[in-house]
Amino acid sequence: KKLQCEISKDPRRDSVIALEAILTPKIEELRKRLKRSLCPTADIDDFVLLDHLSHGSFGTVSKVKHKKTQIVYALKAQKKKYILPSMAETEMKLQYASNFEFIVKLVFGFFQDDENVYSVMEFVPGGDFFDLLDSGTYIGEHGGAIFTAQVVLAFEYLHSANIIFRDFKPENVMINNDGYIKLTDFGLAKQLEKGCRTYSLCGTAVYMAPEYFLSKGYKTSVDWWALGVFTYALFCRQMPFVASSENGLLKKIMECDCYLPNDGSLSQRAVSFIEDLLQKKPERRLGITREGVKTVKNHEFFYNILWDCLYNKRYQPPVSIVLSNRESKRLRQSNLFKTNTCICSKAIRKSTKNVVDD
Repeated sequence: KKLQCEISKDPRRDSVIALEAILTPKIEELRKRLKRSLCPTADIDDFVLLDHLSHGSFGTVSKVKHKKTQIVYALKAQKKKYILPSMAETEMKLQYASNFEFIVKLVFGFFQDDENVYSVMEFVPGGDFFDLLDSGTYIGEHGGAIFTAQVVLAFEYLHSANIIFRDFKPENVMINNDGYIKLTDFGLAKQLEKGCRTYSLCGTAVYMAPEYFLSKGYKTSVDWWALGVFTYALFCRQMPFVASSENGLLKKIMECDCYLPNDGSLSQRAVSFIEDLLQKKPERRLGITREGVKTVKNHEFFYNILWDCLYNKRYQPPVSIVLSNRESKRLRQSNLFKTNTCICSKAIRKSTKNVVDD
């Protein structure tokens, strides 16, 4: 009875229960939206260009204003020659269906002109996590736990509907003006049929899990691995797997050959969290064991996180002061953490056998 009394007074346990009450209707809503997923559309002439936010080989992101409502949005333009219609349709469907605090909302679905396919999303003024890492801003373990915990909630939400994100990296983590994060870019996201796997070799090489290359298929385990790489980069300010060639990188990933500092710069809680995420065998990885995401939320790394409070944004965000002094626009130039999304390169493809793209 005494033990039961102590358990009932456990604030972390109570917060997990409170969070479940919040997430259950959100998850039901997601499943319903996935079935209909009718996204409003627009026209390029409906917007006024305000600024260019970022650009790459496949397209651009611009800050625009809707002429009729005067609301500021982010306009994503993707070059037609680099995208498949089926991928664009999937991206629109999954992102529009996802109505969650820590995911960027898609407002208008895909419309096009002769060269580009466009989508319009909510404008997130704080820039992306790549900029934050590259700036050298000190976050600390508590701040890092707050950031990664938000990603955990976003993954829990998506995975509940069998949606794999598949391209989790700092460039796809936006920081809002309240200091909280939002995931963006569903370009490689995929919804699996219940009990099924996918075999596509796609993503950003340094964040790809070993099972991508084993030709046995994979599920949501690849997202948890990517979170491990992200957390390592957040605390160690370098990538866990570094090599001079793609074949060398693949070898290190397959062997889980990364160094975790033991000089006291990281707490044992943080080291354990990263190690548990970077498990070579998916079935041993945090988030994939029998208890699923509960094992992640109950990990000692999150010892001071009350999950319902986090969802309701009651924590002081780690970068609120930094954000108030940052410009909303920054074109990335540094290559410290810069990564490229790809349907994997020939060098990596040659290192694998019998890979099936779905």
